[in-house]
Order: sequence, then structure tokens, then C-alpha cells
Amino acid sequence: MKIAIMGTGMVGQELAGRLAVLGHDVTVGTRDIAATMARTEPNPVGIPPFSAWSPAHPDVALATFPDAAAGGEVIVNATVGSASLEVLRLAGGRHLAGKMDTVTALLTQLGHTDIIDLGGISTARGPEMLVKIWLELWDALGTYEFGIKIVR
Repeated sequence: MKIAIMGTGMVGQELAGRLAVLGHDVTVGTRDIAATMARTEPNPVGIPPFSAWSPAHPDVALATFPDAAAGGEVIVNATVGSASLEVLRLAGGRHLAGKMDTVTALLTQLGHTDIIDLGGISTARGPEMLVKIWLELWDALGTYEFGIKIVR
């Protein structure tokens, strides 16, 4: 499957790397390819820049948001919330249409076995409220490498 991931940060890198290992054709989208590859310093929380990650993942392409979106059969938004609407606008509405329906299949390939579908975009605000507890746990644990599980 051709997958476009919008965003070159930690989430974009993790998803791109894993999906490529699973055999998908992955392209990561960015505003400016030259600027992305010119960054050499980690971000404020210590995540290495895409330019440092990229050499270990030669099978993952880098393109502008519109080019990545145009080539993807599926588009994954891995951008910070405050930038998401602008990034998706830059990707172009014509490139987004009909490409958001395979999330459950991808999550299953990534190893998730108990997927709870909370519905479409209209329900997205509910799960966003978990960000606050996630940030507090990150602070308390001293790492962002943990998960939150819903037990039925």
C-alpha cells in the first residue's frame, strides 16, 4: 500500500519506519524538503531531526505535503495539533478525498489486537482530552515511551 505520512517528527518517523518494514511504500510529507534535511539539532524534547533518522531508512521517501498526499492511497496525519489544519490544507483537498478509511487495517498490521472504533472525525475531541493525562505521565515517568490501555 502507498502511505503518505504528514509530519517528519517523532510520530512520523516511528510510523514511517514501522510501515516500511511491513512492506508499505511510505512517503513522509514536509513543508520544505531542503529545510527539513538541513536541520541537524534535536527538537526541544531531544528527538533527532529527520535528516539524522533518514539515512537508516532509505526506503522511506521525503516529499512536499501536496506531492506526498497525491501519491498516497492512505494519508496519516502525524503533525502537532496546532499545525494539522494548515498541513492538511497544504496537502490539498483533492488529494485527501477518499483516503481515510483503512485505519483499522493499519493498526492491526502494527500489532494492535483490541481496536475500539470511536467513530469519525466528529468524535475526535473526546480522545484528545487524553493528551493532558499523557503529558502528566510523561513528566512523572521521565519518558514518553509508555502506553495507555483501555481494559474492558
